[in-house]
Amino acid sequence: MRKLILISCALVAFCFSNSVLSQTKNKKQELNKLEVLKAPLSEKEKSLIVEAYSLEYLNLVQKNKSLEIRFKDILRNRVRLTEVVYKEKLDLYPLLSSIGFYTEFNKNLDKDKAFNKENFNVLKYNFNFDSDINYAVRIDNTNFILRVDSQFKK
Repeated sequence: MRKLILISCALVAFCFSNSVLSQTKNKKQELNKLEVLKAPLSEKEKSLIVEAYSLEYLNLVQKNKSLEIRFKDILRNRVRLTEVVYKEKLDLYPLLSSIGFYTEFNKNLDKDKAFNKENFNVLKYNFNFDSDINYAVRIDNTNFILRVDSQFKK
């Protein structure tokens, strides 16, 4: 009977510590995302905004902290490009070309001649960045998947 009580106590302690560690990890991830937003816009991020919107819009973004944080969150925390090893899975995703361009601010947006992971500009595309769903699309003629996480993702 004594062994059973000891085992039960050990099991409860193990479950509790696992729960606490899990919550700590989630809080650290959340803090890391917030810390990343404190850094100013990088030159690359500024050029992405100018390309997709305009220089005037970049100036507006830099004057409006909430708008600046929104763009930093999109570019730093919510967009991921991943290369898919299993090509059979690529057909499960819609093509990026089916999304279309976001031309409200820049009517002269052009399709990139070739995909370059380092210079890819997600802001050019007509994603609903305010959506409560996650997006995943395949970059045309590549093995890359673009994932855009919802701003409400936990």
